Amino acid sequence: MCRATLLLAMLAFCGAGSACRGSSEALPVAEATFERAFEHGCSLVVAHVLSVRSRARMYYYRVRVVRTIVAGDLQKEEAHRPLILFAGASYGQALKTGRHYAMFLARDCPHDFSWAFRDDVFEVDPADGEVIGRLTETAGRIYAQTSILQFRRTTVEYNVELPPLSEDLASLCEAFRRRPGRRQEIGKKIFESDLGSRIDASNPFSSIRRFLPPRISCSRAQMLSLVGYPTWKSGWTYSWCSDNFVHAREGGEQIGVLSVTFDKGERAVRVLYYAHERSKWIRPSRIADRLAEQEGDPVGVARRFQEALRDSDWDGAVSLCSQVVRDEARRHDSVEAFFRGTVPIKRVVKRAFNPHQSSSRDGKLMRMSDEVYLDVGDDVRPARWTWALVRTGPTWRVDFEPIPLERIIQKERVKREFQEGGAKTDKQTFERAIRYVLISIGDEFVLGQSMRFRLEMRNVGDVPIAFYRSEVMVNDPMVVTDPNGRTLPYADTDYQTDMGPDAILPGETIVLADAYDVTTQYRILRPGPYTFQFKLHNGRSNVCAVAVKPGPLPEMERIVGKLLPILPAGWLWHRSLRSPAGLEEEGPVKSLYISLSGKPGGKGNRYGMTLLVLIGGSPADADAWLKEWFDFWGFSPWGPVYARVNEVQLLWPDHKRAIVEALGIL
Repeated sequence: MCRATLLLAMLAFCGAGSACRGSSEALPVAEATFERAFEHGCSLVVAHVLSVRSRARMYYYRVRVVRTIVAGDLQKEEAHRPLILFAGASYGQALKTGRHYAMFLARDCPHDFSWAFRDDVFEVDPADGEVIGRLTETAGRIYAQTSILQFRRTTVEYNVELPPLSEDLASLCEAFRRRPGRRQEIGKKIFESDLGSRIDASNPFSSIRRFLPPRISCSRAQMLSLVGYPTWKSGWTYSWCSDNFVHAREGGEQIGVLSVTFDKGERAVRVLYYAHERSKWIRPSRIADRLAEQEGDPVGVARRFQEALRDSDWDGAVSLCSQVVRDEARRHDSVEAFFRGTVPIKRVVKRAFNPHQSSSRDGKLMRMSDEVYLDVGDDVRPARWTWALVRTGPTWRVDFEPIPLERIIQKERVKREFQEGGAKTDKQTFERAIRYVLISIGDEFVLGQSMRFRLEMRNVGDVPIAFYRSEVMVNDPMVVTDPNGRTLPYADTDYQTDMGPDAILPGETIVLADAYDVTTQYRILRPGPYTFQFKLHNGRSNVCAVAVKPGPLPEMERIVGKLLPILPAGWLWHRSLRSPAGLEEEGPVKSLYISLSGKPGGKGNRYGMTLLVLIGGSPADADAWLKEWFDFWGFSPWGPVYARVNEVQLLWPDHKRAIVEALGIL
């Protein structure tokens, strides 16, 4: 019997640790172990063992994280791809391939992980909600009380008084901070100065090498002010790389690393400089490897699409496309005519799909795009035609904007003239040609349900119109009047949007939003006749009059309604409803974010707080990375409540008591 299995058997038999005694529902790991693991910087996950291999008589497990209980320093994108865990020399048979285990992970450097606390692991069924719930509750309760969580959460102020340094040492720190390319030599000099640590020689016969604190004591804020923002943070240690060369031929097989370890009082207690394998710190981006890991075989989908185009298999090509593309193809005289008019076939089949941009959600790739170039002529730079692979559940589909190639080329010419001419369109020309058309999806709405609209932008003039395109259905985009004729205030948060040049041709219609839900941004609380109108600085749409039928008040509005009466005078608020990160495919759990602000001040407001309510959920449903910043306050009638507070007590001393009472949190 392997060591880990034997431990589990003993724990199950005798109930090791205070968490196990006298309780059939206890976990087979003592609570003290959770605390020690977290204080050491470990993450807690449920991992699926994929394989085990041996190298130089050391064992390595390849695992996939299926649930993150405590994120720690584990990044979300890392948690959704296989990890290689170093397990040492004695644990080659401790974990069985194909099984799931609750285990602690430690990070040794950016690209190296270890299986930590290897004697404290137990097999678990990730679908067992009862066990996962107990594990989540226990780990969350203990982690919330650790010093390392507060260390990770603390915002460091850089403008602090520095310790007394010699002129030479101050110059070294400034050069290290301002000249990253010379850190290889400067980092070593800092380590050899009074800012660095020395080997403790008090016990020359000890096999354990210990280091003394630096002669010049620095706080975390002082150290960051001296040497700048770290390259990497893990647990109590911050590290700075000497360069960012990807290939060994550029910077050698090893990379110099300056590391600073802090204690619970945020004092630097160990400052070292050492050489480490470059591949463990910096790795080239290999999109091919990342694509190969994706379920649904996106590379194969792209290849089959290219082969179908090359072989004139038009039905086969369209079957691989998104629903939007398929719908547009059906509107043409033939599928062949559609592809020949909207796809640069020769250029697409010429080279393999090589995405240059990608977007992801919770570590899972959702969209990857590649582009080919179209000749515009007149010595103008070519236009880009973009095609993408889009994830729909476990399936990948080919997607592109199904518009004629000639129109893309024509619009590119207009955009170039727009940019070269000062990026400004005459206001009167724009207002004369552009119409915004708002279309309600359905003739009536029901209180408590989504109320969706389609927004179109039409060029009814006879000349192309250039403009800057961005997300428009944000930041108070509507005029909504209730049955009493009152204009409803915007209730959502403010968003930053990207802008880029675009053009709309005469007679063209651009869809700006195809399923905008007005209830996500405006509080519609009672039935009756409403009017809706899109607004923008350069125009307004038509007015849509729609009746709202009676229905149950949405839970998010009932929650907000409980909070508004207790807000101190002058406080601002907004709310945002969205699916919680990481739970899009795990059920109907929704997250409601409510931000309260005592003083307007935009981002980084010191006097504010954010509440999170997992509507109909449980702590096990909460995103592990969110819990790195939010504290669990308890259970409300709508679900668990989390909060992130920024000095609210200075303006509202009894804020927690008032909110707990208002929401009935237990």
